[in-house]
Amino acid sequence: MQVLTGHGVFGSFQASMFGKPAECQCGKNIESVSHVILECELWRDLRPEWPKSWENKDLKELVPIHEFLSQASAIVKALYETLSMDWS
Repeated sequence: MQVLTGHGVFGSFQASMFGKPAECQCGKNIESVSHVILECELWRDLRPEWPKSWENKDLKELVPIHEFLSQASAIVKALYETLSMDWS
């Protein structure tokens, strides 16, 4: 659900709601849903070679695809766990 809404652990949402930094942990972009799921080098290992047919699709088109949703969920979970470690 966080992938579709942009709410939750993403820095862009945290910044708009709670005034927290919006920058990604990689330091190269705002931590938006599309950056984290599709581009960020920090999560490259959780993002295997995706089919070429996915390259020009919007996130809303990709979410119904089970394989994509499973991998995106793993990235969101890893992001959450990383942020949780920082809060300790």
